[in-house]
Amino acid sequence: MVSTTRKLKASTARLRHYMKIYRLAASPDESWLAASDNLCRVCLFKLSDCLSSSASDESRRLSHSIQLQHPVFAMKTVDQLLVCGDATGRVFAYDWAELIKRSDAAPKTVFNFGVFDGEL
Repeated sequence: MVSTTRKLKASTARLRHYMKIYRLAASPDESWLAASDNLCRVCLFKLSDCLSSSASDESRRLSHSIQLQHPVFAMKTVDQLLVCGDATGRVFAYDWAELIKRSDAAPKTVFNFGVFDGEL
């Protein structure tokens, strides 16, 4: 019996085939689009790059993404915040101004609470 400790990566084609988008939300000025997916990410797209008549496949790719622990099934822009709800019942928000900055560090949440944390 042969055992291996390394993880096998799914092929890019397979990931594309099974990729699912759960929710979409536009920034307050409608210049950015956020999309949550089944890989527990919030992906950000700069719409002017994606929708330009001279846009290439490369420029239509996501600008950057935030890796989360659980998939986001609810997302809405409220004032200057992107409010999200994940699969565990957590509700959290990001400030759009911080969200669109490309950084190695994940943006901080404005608030974060569990819907099911307290007693009903």
